[in-house]
Amino acid sequence: MSDEQCALQLQLVERYERLRSQKVDPREDNALNITTDGRKLAIDARMLAASAPDFPGSKVNALVETVAAIWTKTIASRSTQMIFADMGVHPTSWGFPRTTT
Repeated sequence: MSDEQCALQLQLVERYERLRSQKVDPREDNALNITTDGRKLAIDARMLAASAPDFPGSKVNALVETVAAIWTKTIASRSTQMIFADMGVHPTSWGFPRTTT
């Protein structure tokens, strides 16, 4: 985990503790929102915070490296890769992931 991911993880813990110790309106924050944010954080901190830098050890970067390596190995046979994603498909309000056309 990057330093930024550790800091964001602590914020998630604080949010959960606030749910347990105070009456928080579920429309404001709830356990499902915190869990979803944790899943995003586990993939790449930039999915959760606009200020998070690109961390070379993120799962997104590991995926990119793996896909590129497989593409390089199979270029002669023109193989196909399928990547299934249920998070990070739509850009955040700050534009991560950046899409190019």
